Amino acid sequence: MEQRWSRRRFLRAGAAGGLGVLALPALAAARTGPRTTPAVARPDSQGSALFGAFAEPPPGQSGFLASLIDFETEIARSVSVYRTYRDWGQPIRNATVNGLLQRTPPPKLYVSVHAFYQSKGRQTIQWADIAAGKYDTQIDSYADELHGITPITPVYMCFHHEMENELNKCGTAADFKRAYWYFRNRVEIIHDVPNLTWVVTYMGNTVRGMHGGPAIWWPTTSPYPNVGPDQLMGIDLYNRNVCHDKGWRRFDWLADPAWQFATSVGRPLFIGECGCVEGDACGGKLPHGTAKAQWYADALVYMRDTAPSLQYTSLEAFCYSNVDGYHDGSYRVDTSPEALASFTTTAHDSYFV
Repeated sequence: MEQRWSRRRFLRAGAAGGLGVLALPALAAARTGPRTTPAVARPDSQGSALFGAFAEPPPGQSGFLASLIDFETEIARSVSVYRTYRDWGQPIRNATVNGLLQRTPPPKLYVSVHAFYQSKGRQTIQWADIAAGKYDTQIDSYADELHGITPITPVYMCFHHEMENELNKCGTAADFKRAYWYFRNRVEIIHDVPNLTWVVTYMGNTVRGMHGGPAIWWPTTSPYPNVGPDQLMGIDLYNRNVCHDKGWRRFDWLADPAWQFATSVGRPLFIGECGCVEGDACGGKLPHGTAKAQWYADALVYMRDTAPSLQYTSLEAFCYSNVDGYHDGSYRVDTSPEALASFTTTAHDSYFV
């Protein structure tokens, strides 16, 4: 079982013996390397991206807000985006969201609602039925809630995050696109909900050719005159290594196909989920601590410097998953002092706001 390191424990360990993590080549580059403005950016971005997260309570802790606060304390900064998902019919507002809305300023919310009644795609509903108007009452309820949230903080809104995972359970890619446009038009136009930015978020393997590839799922043409194809291109990026019967996946290997597709459709990239396990998790052969620390450092360099140098579209947000992973793997940032130090350095880089 991997040991969690609090920021206080990390600082004590570093002061006592020196962790050597700042000597990592990519981390040194992250601290001192040149900044490059992305080719396409938000009007307020100035070559920056929003820093976000979701934090799952570890064993012995209850409450998602408490878990987020613990995560923020460990890395000594607050999040600018908080990710939160809902099964169909679940209210958007809960204790965590209500607590975040009381912050000054509150973080932006990344909200996804899914066309199933139980997590992991169980008790699905048909996208075609959504597009046919059979679930308008629930969509209207979401719009009512958003009317109370978006005057307080903007919302990144996603209809069925990782939709391709429910191919043939909820319908086809064409069915998804019709349901997406219907849901979006009803919320954004009919109910006139302001301060929404829409996101279509894929699984990582889709941009590498699985599930028919990303293009068949991308909503290119809106059937509604006042709703344009201006959604962000979202992606989930995980280095699971042997915990998921895979090899060690560098951040650039995971991110580059997604960024290429985002650039091809002319939209900024939105990293909705991201995580990395330790190099020796689940029997892996890479060194504990330093491999994961290097992964975080490499990720920062790629997002901040490499992608702009390749003339890719801008990065809207980077949302990390501080959660347990497959089998004995963990994406939590405090699985080693080296990982915690590297992630903290990444989170504090001036590229992230």
